[in-house]
Amino acid sequence: MADSPLTPWKDRPWVLVSSSPTRLKVLREQGIDATVVHPLTEEMTLPYHAIEQSLVELAKAKLLNADITDEQIGLACDTLVLCGDTVLGKPGNVEEARHMLQIQHEVGRQEILTGVALRVGGKTLTGLARATVTLHKESLIGLDEHLASGGWEGIAGGYDYQRDDDRYELTEGTLEDIWGLPVGIIAQLLNSAEQQRG
Repeated sequence: MADSPLTPWKDRPWVLVSSSPTRLKVLREQGIDATVVHPLTEEMTLPYHAIEQSLVELAKAKLLNADITDEQIGLACDTLVLCGDTVLGKPGNVEEARHMLQIQHEVGRQEILTGVALRVGGKTLTGLARATVTLHKESLIGLDEHLASGGWEGIAGGYDYQRDDDRYELTEGTLEDIWGLPVGIIAQLLNSAEQQRG
């Protein structure tokens, strides 16, 4: 496997402030075995008019509510889906998931935004990742099975992009961006922290 952009920091102790098994899986695929801390900050509905800033601030709040030492690298992310002017967070139940998936199917094209907050060397840095996907017309095939499987749980918009990669086209960003752990942005923030220290 090729080196990850995070390889220079893989031997540092990492803390992932997230309840998402997908984020932990992606981080482990980068060669990083992080300690998981479940966020104390509650999920909330974010205003469309300031969605990017609010998303970053929510990730930052999750991070700052966790106990991260100066020796550790702390990471928190928060992801949502934009379908036109409709903001989709994590569905609270199966009917909400069905409604969100139908909206995405009708719109076809959506943006996936992830706010990132990183704590390293006692400093907190933030960033935003943006990806764009277009769902194929057959994206609702097997909807009932998807809902029954619980694959919608804990995922913004209720669509499991990691599992159903044959039902959409990625037109902007990376796979890690749509999976909610934007490796490129995280590496940029770590490099920035190193430059500030130097």
